Parts: sequence; structure tokens; C-alpha cells
Amino acid sequence: MRIRVQYQIPHPVPLPYSLNYALMSYLYRAIRSVNPDLADWLHHEGIRYQNRSYKPFVFSSLQFRKQKNTQSHRIVEGDAFWYVDSIRPDVIRTIYEGIRVLGALQILHHVFPLLSVQLLPQPDYQQVMNYQTLSPIVVPIQRRDQLVFCHPLESDFYDQIRTSLRRWAVMKWEDPSFEEAPIHIRLLDPASFDLKQASVLTKVKEKNLKGYQFPFQIEASPRIQEVAMEAGLGSYSSQGFGMVAVQPSTDRSSSNR
Repeated sequence: MRIRVQYQIPHPVPLPYSLNYALMSYLYRAIRSVNPDLADWLHHEGIRYQNRSYKPFVFSSLQFRKQKNTQSHRIVEGDAFWYVDSIRPDVIRTIYEGIRVLGALQILHHVFPLLSVQLLPQPDYQQVMNYQTLSPIVVPIQRRDQLVFCHPLESDFYDQIRTSLRRWAVMKWEDPSFEEAPIHIRLLDPASFDLKQASVLTKVKEKNLKGYQFPFQIEASPRIQEVAMEAGLGSYSSQGFGMVAVQPSTDRSSSNR
């Protein structure tokens, strides 16, 4: 169950490129305004799985109707759109109510009035679906005792995404058989894929996270497709990474991974 939020930006406003921390803080304020216990549970506990804690929500980058990029910042104007999703209906309902309570989004000293907040209908999940990223997919792994970020031309990138999707599927459906679920991920148009153009470097607090935005296809069960939408792909979903949206199917060639 996905939320679509629209804010008003009536005049040009300068904003930094990295807004993840501000959006994450706003999300927690929205939840706390309605259900402080849920906010505490998400912040301190989350879903426990294999001795780790997972926060069950994902959100998109803030998308602006008009944006002019400069070297140090961007200048935005017009409406801004934002999407939030979760494998937990209670979390989505609370966020929906909390955003209505807050009524505006504040970033730095700028306040953007809320125009609308909607609960979107579920897509018709199929065995094969095409997606576009709404925020960068980040896939960190350890290599030779160093943290590196995988890219979409490496098999490790897809291996880690499959592992993450299976983990979220077990948590959502409470069915351990999803640990072995078959999942195939393909670039939608490998011939025109540009690694440099797809890469996005985002600073969250003091961390620089390298992710990628590109169209791709997933072949998996409808339940796995639902998890991809609600949990996101890769790591750091609760910090605003890995959110995807369904796009219409095409007959473009693809590359199996």
C-alpha cells in the first residue's frame, strides 16, 4: 500500500541535493504525531530477523516539477511529489494520518504546504514486471576488509538484491520457503545503459553512499513483486534508497543476471 504526497513550492527555493536525512526525520515526526509507541518501535527495534533489526518502510527521493541544477545545490519550484511504502499496513496507515496532521514539509528554513496525500491502489502484480527507480539502489559489500558499492554490471549487485528480497518476503509473508524463491533481474536496455550516468552519490549525515538509478525487469512470483514495491531493493531502504515504481512493459531486449 503506497502513499503519494504532493507539496506546494510557490516560488524558487535553493535546496541541497541530499535530502534523505531531512525526509527520514519528517517521517518519524509524522509517525510520532499519531502513534508514539510505533515510532519508538521503528526507531529502536523494528522487525527482528536472523539476529538483525529491519525498519519496514521505504521512501522515494523528493521529485520536483521544476528543477535547475547548479554545482553546489538545486533551485526548485512548482509542486513536489513524494512516495512512501511499507510491508506493514499499520505503518502506512500511521504515516498517512501523520502527514495529514503535520500538514507541511519543512526542509531547513523552508516550509512547503501540503496539497494532497493519497493511498494508491495496488498494482496488478505479474510474474514479469518492469520497474523504474524512484531513489537510488545502494548495494554495499565487504571486499578485502573494505566497504565497496556494487554496480549494475556486477553479478554481486544482483545477488545481494535477490538475498534482500527473499529476506523481506520471509518477513512479510512469514513463510521461510521464500528463502529459496527464484528471482531473475535484468537490465531493460543493456545496449544503452551508461554506468556513469546511472550513478548517484548521496551524503547521509557523514556517509557517502553510491547508488544507481536505471530501468530494469524482475521475473519472480507476484508475492516477490509486491515485496519489491513495498520494501525496496538493496540496502538503506529506511533512509530513502531503493524505492521502485512499476512502468509499462516493453519489448526491449534485456540482459539476464
